[in-house]
Amino acid sequence: MSRTLTAEDLWSIPRVGAPQIDRSGTVLVVPVTTYDADGNALTRLWRLVGGDAVPLTGTAESAAQPAISPDGTHVAFVRKVDDIRQIHVMRVDGGEPEQVSDMPLGAFGPKWFPDGDELVCLSHVYRDASTLEEVKARKAELEERPYDVHVSEKRFFRYWDDWLTAGQVPHLWKIDLDTRHATDLTPDSRVHWDFESTGAPAEHFDISPDGNEVAYSAFRSDDDDVNPTYAVRTVPAAGGAVRIVSGDGPGNAVRPRYTLDGTGLVYGRQLRDDFYADRRRLTLLDRASGEERALLPAWDRSPDAWAVGADAAIFFVAEDAGQTKLFRLDRDAVAAVELTKTGSASAVAVGGDRVVFGHESFRAPPEIFEVVNGAPIRLSHFTASALEGIDLGQVDSKVFSGAAGADVQMYVMTPPNFVPGPKRPLVHLIHGGPHGLFGDGWHWRWNPQVIAAAGYVVAMVNFHGSTSWGQAFAESILGGWGDKPLADIEAATDLLISEGLIDQERMAVTGGSYGGYLVAWITSQTSRYRCAIAHAAVTNLGGMNASDYAFHRATAFGAEYWADPERVDRWSPSTHAVGYETPTLVIHGERDYRVPVTQGLELYAALKSKGVDARLVHYPGEHHWILGRHSSVHWYSEFLDWLARHLWP
Repeated sequence: MSRTLTAEDLWSIPRVGAPQIDRSGTVLVVPVTTYDADGNALTRLWRLVGGDAVPLTGTAESAAQPAISPDGTHVAFVRKVDDIRQIHVMRVDGGEPEQVSDMPLGAFGPKWFPDGDELVCLSHVYRDASTLEEVKARKAELEERPYDVHVSEKRFFRYWDDWLTAGQVPHLWKIDLDTRHATDLTPDSRVHWDFESTGAPAEHFDISPDGNEVAYSAFRSDDDDVNPTYAVRTVPAAGGAVRIVSGDGPGNAVRPRYTLDGTGLVYGRQLRDDFYADRRRLTLLDRASGEERALLPAWDRSPDAWAVGADAAIFFVAEDAGQTKLFRLDRDAVAAVELTKTGSASAVAVGGDRVVFGHESFRAPPEIFEVVNGAPIRLSHFTASALEGIDLGQVDSKVFSGAAGADVQMYVMTPPNFVPGPKRPLVHLIHGGPHGLFGDGWHWRWNPQVIAAAGYVVAMVNFHGSTSWGQAFAESILGGWGDKPLADIEAATDLLISEGLIDQERMAVTGGSYGGYLVAWITSQTSRYRCAIAHAAVTNLGGMNASDYAFHRATAFGAEYWADPERVDRWSPSTHAVGYETPTLVIHGERDYRVPVTQGLELYAALKSKGVDARLVHYPGEHHWILGRHSSVHWYSEFLDWLARHLWP
């Protein structure tokens, strides 16, 4: 008997991670995470052999961040020991894992040297205590301190939900697999790496084919008061001086990858250092001459997740018109070849003549695919049984005339087994960023299938400022956050009403982060929507100086608040709170440092003081995203209950 998707179902679906493949393309390993009823995660490593998935690790402990040895006989991975992550190694044909690292603050992101006798990994040290003995002593000192305090004189002092005041920075370590001896390759480094690197740290460094050098991307400066930008650095594998090889140009240089012949280094470069959504340009560095060459210099899309294959072919993904597609760029080619056309590709891995990647869509959670004869073929089926018997909504892509007459795209999802007839309530899901997109992918935290299953037509507008339509479209809202996106949302609503699909008396706007900002802005400007949901909403632009990342405000808002408060307030919802009339559910996590919790509390207080129907849902243990299983299920129940309370007669 069929049924529709629920929030609980989302936690019963295995979550398939990034594939890893050995140098020859023979061994393919993928991490898969499942959750128990209490929300405890278990990540296991699986080997894909033909159409079968063979478990490599058991159910007692999680194993993550796999890396396959060059000869395909072993796999390195991260597993916790006494609640600290350490590197382990085991044979791919079975056997017990062996712990090979013993780092005081843990180790993560293993990669193999070409000879298979050594590994490189990341481990944190303290800026003023970097030897293993010093790290152990400092860690013990901090743990024994009878008080808890954060002290800083830096502008950059916390990130997402972490404080940076302990002064931890990652170093590259070389581990000899025979002796287990760990050598610090960057003993003098004081720079931060990408702060998301603990989830996918191997994304940010690579080892040369001859094993003589390691390239990595990290902050250009160790000064936490300056605008943070990334540079590509190299260090000899035998130890020695670190060099910045990506030049002195503005913007970021990230994610270095050596060509297989060792002559080149491929990385992504952005030219603006004040705009995080600046187009990323693939760049090839000639290691002998030091000359940089832009690949696809005129292409107005932003490559990601690139891998270098045979004959210097580069495989990468890039957002394009609401999709994230897989591309191939051959040596000296002037254009990239599109290998997928729908859905969202990710996590490209190349070995031998094989190209494998993750792929998902609105109707399918992530699975592993391979390019065969130029077309994608599905390899894994981890999620099939969890989705068996579940009916999903259909999705249509529409292009309409938005702000200033420009083309704007949106996805529209109808309820499962939808048949035309009575008009349905409309729910806008508004993406964050603002420079992101609501792409054709499987969304765990804001899953439109769960919303549509409750009987709603769900609209996901990729308004001005969204990525995947080129640089000019992304930049078009700078200095005017609420202007064109509001016009786009309103035009989408008018279109759906004119098509006779929705009931204009039963409409809602919902969104998180910048999407929450746009909800607050919309409800300050119009009362046409029956209700609203604002999650982690930016509501007072001047107050965003309390954010963890208070850089580039003049670019985003048109001015620093202290320099021109009138200009910033022009687009600040709190300045227009007199217009709040829409019943609004306000949701926020206490540990949200990106959009401080005071932003949501201010919105809620303004609504209540005006006598507007409002409800506050506050999660003390959550941050910008609601990640715990029980919290997430509760979040969906609050979300759906608020919609039902206001949109159903």
